[in-house]
Amino acid sequence: MNMLKNMLDKYPEGLVAVVSDSYNIFNACETIWGTILKDKVLNRNGVLVVRPDSGDPSAVVVKVLEILGEKFGYDRNKKGYKVLNPKIRVIQGDGCNYEMCNRVLKTLKECEWSADNLAFGMGGALLQNLNRDTQSFAFKCSAIKKDDEWFQVSKCPVGDLSKISKGGRLKLQLLENAAHGYSYHTVSNHVDTAKDELVEVFRDGRILKEYSFDEIRERAKII
Repeated sequence: MNMLKNMLDKYPEGLVAVVSDSYNIFNACETIWGTILKDKVLNRNGVLVVRPDSGDPSAVVVKVLEILGEKFGYDRNKKGYKVLNPKIRVIQGDGCNYEMCNRVLKTLKECEWSADNLAFGMGGALLQNLNRDTQSFAFKCSAIKKDDEWFQVSKCPVGDLSKISKGGRLKLQLLENAAHGYSYHTVSNHVDTAKDELVEVFRDGRILKEYSFDEIRERAKII
């Protein structure tokens, strides 16, 4: 909840899109955006764009619209389709391609929701469709330090459990005679003497370590 509230505090004006499904997109829409932060959404000088990011887009988008419509209200346009309160909209960016967009819009029409409520975010899916999802690979925050204390951060969206991310301070250990070469584990508060194979390459906008293709190939041999 604090992360979503922080986005409104950080951007009090204009259009702001917020990924809202780190845990439960439907609870975020109903309980957080639609109840706890409702007044902040309605009183800000701009539009909040709620972004689901997992699950079946056609089913998730409609359910999100239904919840937001119940919480923030809606009108009917001249064609009879429902349009959300102008303070809030939805963007679908996950899994979008030409066919998926058609399927989502068809579902919206069947449920009497106007396409004016929705924007699509599309990148690689419109081209060769080779991207980070091809190998199910993405960088995610796993821990945050606040006042000298570490807190675990992870993602566990209700609509797609395949997107669960690792949480906590992680250490990568090279194993002898192991099928995959490496193993990771969470660094606990007790003394951990295992050598950490992780190398810091990026900090505060600065690149600290660069690898040549030859170095990358050499390291990949033991994976």
